[in-house]
Amino acid sequence: MGKSLFSTIWYENRFVLLLTTLVMLMLIGPFLDIESLGVSPFVREMVWKVIFSIVLLSGAFSVIHNQKIAYFALGFCIISILSQAFSLTSTHPIAVAAEHITGMMFMLFNIMVILYLMFTSSKVTLNIIAASLCVYLLLAFFWAQMYSFVEFIQPGSFSYDMANGQSFMMSNSVTPIYFSLVTMSTLGYGDILPLTESTRMMASTEAIIGQLYIAVLVARLIGLHTSSKHHD
Repeated sequence: MGKSLFSTIWYENRFVLLLTTLVMLMLIGPFLDIESLGVSPFVREMVWKVIFSIVLLSGAFSVIHNQKIAYFALGFCIISILSQAFSLTSTHPIAVAAEHITGMMFMLFNIMVILYLMFTSSKVTLNIIAASLCVYLLLAFFWAQMYSFVEFIQPGSFSYDMANGQSFMMSNSVTPIYFSLVTMSTLGYGDILPLTESTRMMASTEAIIGQLYIAVLVARLIGLHTSSKHHD
């Protein structure tokens, strides 16, 4: 009985859990870079990857609603976590590329599944609102991985303040996430600039997707709320 109750509570709030882990990743990441803490690059990268792996696990369990989806979600998740571990112990280009590609694939998979669940839902709940926020942040993380991957295969794709001696593709990936978030929200501080045609087009596309998503999301949530009130 207790297990059934726990499962019900978890299922009805699974996207709240995913949202919590995503916010946790965003809040903890920058503190790993504070020099006064004396955190070594290896420890910083390890902690980042552990937290990111927790996000991956939360994402996998949040989209499990039938057996086929469960196999795909857990499979993607395991491969991505193994790639994270592999890149932690090796700086080989294949390890770095595998980490980025598997991460992007898994996040894209999560985004598609969550969007499907959102647009097939019949009413607005806390879980649905959390799911919509998860998609927005997952989109930002997806683009951040893509920016970091492009910089890896084509160094110099971005102009970045090198005063602190760090490159755009930092070990804990905070900078690409920062750039992705300010691009998607169209803040555009200008401290990081895309220099190539491909990165400029990517940044423009992300900004458009971010604005369109918010517009479509608001319309969908209002429509669901209105429809549920009529049915009540």
